[in-house]
Amino acid sequence: MEKVGARTHTPQQLIEGLSRQLEAPLPGLSAQRRMAPYPRRLQPEPGTQPRHSAVLIPLYPAEGHIHVIFTVRAATLNHHSSEISFPGGTREASDPTLENTALREVAEEIALPPAHVTLLGALTPLYIPPSHNLVQPFVGWIAAPSPLHANPAEVAAILQLPLARFLEPEAVQHRTWLWKGERLQVPCYQIDTHCIWGATAMIFSELLTLISRNGTESA
Repeated sequence: MEKVGARTHTPQQLIEGLSRQLEAPLPGLSAQRRMAPYPRRLQPEPGTQPRHSAVLIPLYPAEGHIHVIFTVRAATLNHHSSEISFPGGTREASDPTLENTALREVAEEIALPPAHVTLLGALTPLYIPPSHNLVQPFVGWIAAPSPLHANPAEVAAILQLPLARFLEPEAVQHRTWLWKGERLQVPCYQIDTHCIWGATAMIFSELLTLISRNGTESA
């Protein structure tokens, strides 16, 4: 059972409520900003055209609770190496839609078959300055999880964390980091030894906002 606000939900109830929330107007930038490092560019520079990418937020049930799948990016990657992210990548010419991009990437990175994923909906796109990507996040539900395997060329490790941990007040921490010569104020989700920050935290903040709203809906 998942405790959200003052209500307790079964995983299925929470997912059904989340599906409805994803069809309604999204909180968008206001939710993303809560976990945005400062300073941070939120839009591409005028006159530039970012690449289009997609990520999947995979959710699945285990022992009566919803879990979230993250990846630790390989240290050899050009952008965001060794950081915690959601599986995903740049849209290729062979991808009919960004949904296809997200499903193709999750299969390539962690061997999750697209047929096992039910897409619940899309979150608000987010611009990522270092890689000049406009990322479209999708939320996916895996009702019957299969064994996952990391592609070592892209993924150093797979993290499977309980969703409820992110809803605890102490999950959000604030850090001051020196990043490429610039002092940043960085909010992050601290779960055990894992610090989830940057674009991943901003995307996840919008999802958690929807889940919290679902917890305050009338029965």
